[in-house]
Parts: sequence; structure tokens; C-alpha cells
Amino acid sequence: MTIVAANDTVTYLDHTGQPRAAQGVQLLGRAAERVEGPHEQIAFRSLATANPLVLHAGACRLLASALGNVGTGCFLKFYDKATAPSEADTPVLTVALAASTFQGQVQDYLAGRGIHFTNGCAIRITGAVADNDTTAIAAGQVAGFFALVS
Repeated sequence: MTIVAANDTVTYLDHTGQPRAAQGVQLLGRAAERVEGPHEQIAFRSLATANPLVLHAGACRLLASALGNVGTGCFLKFYDKATAPSEADTPVLTVALAASTFQGQVQDYLAGRGIHFTNGCAIRITGAVADNDTTAIAAGQVAGFFALVS
């Protein structure tokens, strides 16, 4: 995935290579005023797995995510971990990603100045909601970015 930022507007190339606006990115501008610390934008594109991934090892706050899902509905699970999560771990937050959301599904977590992770912010994306689900999603099914502050 390629992310381009210009004039406070962020666009990314979707799974077909077409530019898409990441709707609601102006929230990151508000976050920069409200939340102090180094900001990170992490591009993401799913693999044909449950996608265990550490977004940030160490204390941080999740500010927002903008993810498109070109396949069937799936579930994004967040963990307070500095290592890759597995089905044996319990997520602190599970977010449903609706099917065929090509424009991206923006989640704004700024209500309480972001979601705080003490140990680190890690994710998994699976096909079913159960905490211990191992259903893999397709490669390139979910793409977008996460915004964090450490």
C-alpha cells in the first residue's frame, strides 16, 4: 500500500491500484493538537493468515484506523501486547469490518484521547468474532492504515 499525504489530505492506493481518499483523516490533525507525543501512521495490507502483527511495542495510544475490506465481513482484534498475538490471547477490543467497504471504514478512537495500550498495540484479523478464532482472511482483503501516538 502506498500512502500519500498532501495538504492535510491522505490518499492511498487500494488493492486495484486506484487512489482512494482516506475519509475522516482530518481527525489526525485534531489528534496532533490534543495528544502529545510522536505520531505514527502504519500502512497495512492483509496476508492470507489471521494477520498477527505488532503495530507498536511499548506504551502507546491508538488514535484512529482507516481500513477497507474487499471481501466478506471479518473482525479486527486489538491486544495489549508487545509480541504477536495468538488465538490463546484475549483481545481488549474487537471491531467488525463490514463486507465490501472499498472506500475504507474509519474508526475514530479520540473520545478519551485514544485507546491506551500499556505493553504495546498488536492486532489480529479473523473471519469470525470468537476471541480464539483462527479463520484466515484473504491476502489483500483488508488494507488501510493505523494512527498511533507513543
